[in-house]
Amino acid sequence: MSKLSKLKNNPKLFFKDSYEKRREQLKKIANVLTEENLSQNQKPLQVKDSKRITKKHVAKPVPTGYRYYLENYTQGSIQKNLVLFDSFWGRKIGCHPYAIYRAMKASKNFDNYEFIWVRENGVDVPIDILEDKRVNFVIYSSIEYASALMRAEILISNSNFSPYFSPKPEQYVVSTWHGIPMKTLGYDANHDLEPVYNTQRNFNISDLIVSSSSFFTDKVVKAYGAYLSLSATQKIGSPRIDLMLNANVQEVKEALNIPLERKTILYAPTWRGKIGEVSNDIEIQLELITYLENIYSENYEILVSLHHLTKKSLGDDFSNLKIREVPSNIDINEILSICDIVVSDYSSIYLDFLCLDRPVVLYIPDIEEYKLHRGLYLAPDELPVNVAKNIEELAQCIESPKNPSDFSSYQYIIDSLLPFEDGHSSERVIEKILAREVNSYKHLVKKENVLISVGGLNSSGITKSLSNLLNNIDYDRYNIFLLINAKLVDTHFEKQINLNHLNKKAKQILTIAPKNLSSTQKQAYQRLSNGKKISGAESYQINIAFEREMRRLVGKFTFDHAIDYTGYSVYWASCMASVSAKNRIIFQHSDKLAEAHNAARGHKSLYGVFQKYKNFDKLVSVSLELLELNKLSLSGYAKENSFYYLPNLLSVEEISQGANAPLSIMSPKAFMLNMEKGVIKFVCVARLSPEKGHNLLLHAFKKVIDAGVNASLSIIGSGMMEKELKKQCQLLGIENRVIFHGHINNPYPIVSHSDCLILVSEYEGQGLVYLEAMTLGIPCIGSNIPVVRDLITPHGGVVADLNAESVSEAMIAFSKKPPTVTGFNPEKYINKNLDILYNEILTISQ
Repeated sequence: MSKLSKLKNNPKLFFKDSYEKRREQLKKIANVLTEENLSQNQKPLQVKDSKRITKKHVAKPVPTGYRYYLENYTQGSIQKNLVLFDSFWGRKIGCHPYAIYRAMKASKNFDNYEFIWVRENGVDVPIDILEDKRVNFVIYSSIEYASALMRAEILISNSNFSPYFSPKPEQYVVSTWHGIPMKTLGYDANHDLEPVYNTQRNFNISDLIVSSSSFFTDKVVKAYGAYLSLSATQKIGSPRIDLMLNANVQEVKEALNIPLERKTILYAPTWRGKIGEVSNDIEIQLELITYLENIYSENYEILVSLHHLTKKSLGDDFSNLKIREVPSNIDINEILSICDIVVSDYSSIYLDFLCLDRPVVLYIPDIEEYKLHRGLYLAPDELPVNVAKNIEELAQCIESPKNPSDFSSYQYIIDSLLPFEDGHSSERVIEKILAREVNSYKHLVKKENVLISVGGLNSSGITKSLSNLLNNIDYDRYNIFLLINAKLVDTHFEKQINLNHLNKKAKQILTIAPKNLSSTQKQAYQRLSNGKKISGAESYQINIAFEREMRRLVGKFTFDHAIDYTGYSVYWASCMASVSAKNRIIFQHSDKLAEAHNAARGHKSLYGVFQKYKNFDKLVSVSLELLELNKLSLSGYAKENSFYYLPNLLSVEEISQGANAPLSIMSPKAFMLNMEKGVIKFVCVARLSPEKGHNLLLHAFKKVIDAGVNASLSIIGSGMMEKELKKQCQLLGIENRVIFHGHINNPYPIVSHSDCLILVSEYEGQGLVYLEAMTLGIPCIGSNIPVVRDLITPHGGVVADLNAESVSEAMIAFSKKPPTVTGFNPEKYINKNLDILYNEILTISQ
């Protein structure tokens, strides 16, 4: 009876007694994963004297190397011809870094070089590295590791360097990644931003990214949004595949004690569980190992290469398994050279194996679920591989396998994914390293490059103004990059919505806004953040800290323009003041000194922002009148002739489309109110904050109602005063005529169905909502302050003094004889201000 017949008669035969036993063992395994998922490329936790720890009891310590790095970053110099290799944070010595090391060792050009390998305790080391007297080892996150990060001239990794690593100008960074992806990565795989951040950062700071193909560039580098690094990404091939193509099969088999004539099956699945828990996927893998051992070990040597996270999750249980795991001191690609069949699932290793034109079997019983939850770039059924979705199909594939070249897609896949695999990729890499061929950024130089820090992405006029700017700017003329706090966005749904609303043509540069400061720098920064006056020495310390921070994010790139668009944060002002840029700009969206004095707003730190003004070339107010106010009160902080203005822009199409949304859906209350005949509908759109004058407005509206005017008031916005204002309405007896809508992302249906927009702010930057209302043809009543008066009165608007009597008189007069919006042309307004943007703001002083 054939093996396949046995299998069909008794599907559990191959598991024997271990089947049920294995299930019981898995149920008892503790949650022991105390590190980030490899696919998300985060650094591991450092856990001492414990083999099995439940995740919830593990406190993540601050690595000793982190503090050493920050305290000593400016000390010492780069050691010429010192190379640091890092493969999976020292958990393994192999992959592309090992292949590049081998090429360096074989080249006389590297005879005078020294090498450091990152290596965790207990990790096996290939014999050629052990015998090399020029090699030293450091433990990830140790002081020695941090010292190597600061000293090494050349740094080579297949994953990510520590998140605090900031390359010095003399350092040369090489990123190789760890395979050609089958499963989705980066933005394609994550709804959150933080898992994308550190990998994007590592690519963006690299001088050389080793790419195997255009497919790799698209599905790895671009998938992580690393658009600064595209010119550093060079199609060279896969150094680790050199190890497979150039391996001595006889020597590898002898090292493994496998007879030369004996055939070999390698089972190499990827990690498919969740961090901190054992999934059924691990059970499937272990059962399949048992099956292969029991059914095929007579004719094949069965080798197993489990993902390190799988082994970690099994803990002591793993050592009890009777399997032959591939030794870690022989690179997996050298192991591939002796394999006759590779069985895998979604691992990239089988793509390497295609170059040998030997059978690949993908065992993927969970394919539909995996595609849904993780996503795939490559459809297994379209690849030159044998696909099995159950045990019966697996047996057929192993007993009658097809070589890759037997499939019609073989040559296309080789040409698309593996076009440079000739066994000499490592040599091409070291040629680039010897030449110190740095990122030329040639893909960016045809346009001017603008970095904009977006701040907190609150639901505010500033965020709306930024959105309008991004919708109007000429992307044929500018590359726009947005500096975004990934952690902040991930933890606030409101900010996710606001970020998604920004123009997708603008690229993202992610950070988690860490305070990577030495002890001296931390003290100085805290004083500045508290609005305290700092000394020249303290200012110097802050400057060098944030210069390091910006190199950590964008490497050696110099932007044409760097813009702090919000202008309220000491952190973002310090970032934009320290990034390498030809023209540094900070916006002023309000009367900044008045904001600093406004205790209710809590902007005492603005005095720290003011002290950064001297590092900016242009301070840009959002109106001419505001420019005069800020110049009068803040000129002592700024460079001479550094005050400019740029009025807020408009997104006319967005306003028009938004206004067409059904009012009955957007606001049933406003819809019902709109059905009443003869009602004068006032609307106020502003955050519920003291300086916006809602208290005054409600008292004025009470007078309007008492005067017999049939009127309503819609208030759109949220903020600290909401409860107080609602209570005030009750005390005034107008709660039935006032509707509080809260914050609405699309207020335009309510505004467009109103008769008049009214705001009575104590001060304004410009008042974007006035412009939006006039775009919809809605007349305005505003505060009798210069910026508002000059904005709305030329177009039929009315201003009132900041007292209830004056405001109510303006509202009553409106009810008797409503004015109309005259002479406001949104397109002309936008074009006029785009001229200011292009010809005055985004210009570089010679």
